[in-house]
Amino acid sequence: MEIDKYMAISDNCQKLIEQIIVENNIKTVVEFGSGKSTIMMDKLGVSVIAYETNDEYAELIKKSLTGTSKILKWDGSEVPVTPCDMVFIDGPKGKSTRGMAFESAAKIKPKIIIMHDADNAYIKNYANKYLGDLYDVKNILKEKERGVSDTAVLTLEEGLNTGTLYKIAIAVPVSDTVQPLAYFNHIHCFGEWSKKYNTVFLGLSGTKITAARNILTTQAIAAGASHLLFIDSDHIMPVDMLDKLIENADSAMVSGLICKRGYPYETVVFKFNRNAQLNQVMVEANGDILEVDACAMGCTLINLQKLSMLNTPFFTDGHFRHDLNLCMKFKSELGCSIKVDTRIEVGHLCSPTIVYPSNANLLRQRNMECDTTKVQS
Repeated sequence: MEIDKYMAISDNCQKLIEQIIVENNIKTVVEFGSGKSTIMMDKLGVSVIAYETNDEYAELIKKSLTGTSKILKWDGSEVPVTPCDMVFIDGPKGKSTRGMAFESAAKIKPKIIIMHDADNAYIKNYANKYLGDLYDVKNILKEKERGVSDTAVLTLEEGLNTGTLYKIAIAVPVSDTVQPLAYFNHIHCFGEWSKKYNTVFLGLSGTKITAARNILTTQAIAAGASHLLFIDSDHIMPVDMLDKLIENADSAMVSGLICKRGYPYETVVFKFNRNAQLNQVMVEANGDILEVDACAMGCTLINLQKLSMLNTPFFTDGHFRHDLNLCMKFKSELGCSIKVDTRIEVGHLCSPTIVYPSNANLLRQRNMECDTTKVQS
């Protein structure tokens, strides 16, 4: 079986896809129907999840991939909602089965959708039925100007804000009782965030932390979330935390700045030294957004599309603790970016008081507890 024999898109269509990827800094794609487009995107460094109904063809394409892309065998039924930058629809064959690809694309809501065979009436009907409320489908074949007569590029309508683009699962694993200061702070923040973002709230108690994080992650993916925000039950958050974290939504993980709750109140940030040893480092709350090698999970936003590229279970105990092991997977297997946003100072309850990055030095000097004036109410 030769790839060329089953390759339906033209050279001009392929060039158009390349141009769209470069112009829009596309990093992640969900594709319905695989082929040369899959191989091309993979070579460009794009992480592709391609659904293919032809098992033999899926195996053939898989052998040609050199990056992080995956070919998933597909029976044409409903697929998991996998957040991504772009969706390319070129399969499966047949009028009746192609509809599921459009229905899935509407649930994913990427910033760009490329449709092949867009000059066919049934494709236009699917586009209007499933995508018309979110995407510009009025001039569906405007790509004729670029020399491509059978392919359409759809973009999200202007006016859709960040809250519409992302669905955020907010998960709080609880090992003990939640202190009132944290409870009231969390309720306040959750209430404000739900006004701006499409959110789903998850919680779990009485389960060991590694297992709890895996369970909550599975629930977030099942809920169709694009991102998962882990919050520890003893953390005090600024109400603008999510707004700032979402600015780095394309990173695999981005965390606020948090200190350990016990002396000497170190910031929970890790970098490799020259000897390839992972060390905890002291970081100032100076407003920088730092590239790091690892961070904790207590106030961390995880990109679930990138997480889905890893094997399960996502969190494992082993050489490092479970949160650091996940960071190592992202770095070693996918080369992903992990960041700490030092604009976000998160408080850590050290009963009966709170330690923040900005008062940690004072606490170290005095070796005493701090006041609670920075609690967000």
